[in-house]
Amino acid sequence: MIGRILLYGLAFGSASAALTYVHFVNALYADRQMAAISIFVGVLIVGIAAFMFVKSLSHSEEGVKMGKALFGTLCVGLIISVCTIICYGTVLGSMPEVKEDMLSRTESAIKIKLADEQDITSEEKTVKVAEMVKTYEANISTGNFGKIQLMTNLSICMVVSLITFLYQYRHTIG
Repeated sequence: MIGRILLYGLAFGSASAALTYVHFVNALYADRQMAAISIFVGVLIVGIAAFMFVKSLSHSEEGVKMGKALFGTLCVGLIISVCTIICYGTVLGSMPEVKEDMLSRTESAIKIKLADEQDITSEEKTVKVAEMVKTYEANISTGNFGKIQLMTNLSICMVVSLITFLYQYRHTIG
């Protein structure tokens, strides 16, 4: 089982890391539709990994147990998350222009949004923009990305694992 966990985790983790690399290097985060597609494909990668892992367990001699399927898919999701987090940290660390581009785009969007407000003085707008950019910079840190990635992947793996297990269990009995 450990071999299958490593196989599926590293294979799909590599695919997820490659998607993350392409997403940030090609500035797909700048276009809302491309960002949504990247997120959807990332979720799809994790879902397919969990599904294929549970299906591979069903072909083993002892059959599938719910605890084994759930634990295995959570481990696969953890490995996928670690691969993606390492890639994200590497991209932001080795290519500071990506982070600067993200921050400059955010700063200009905040300035445009605050330009419409007349009840705020120019100095208050400057302070507000600086605070919001600082908050955004903290939100795109590797630690925060890692938390979100880990929670998302484990949730997807758990749900897909349970649905796949229950579907297989239902069709083997009835």
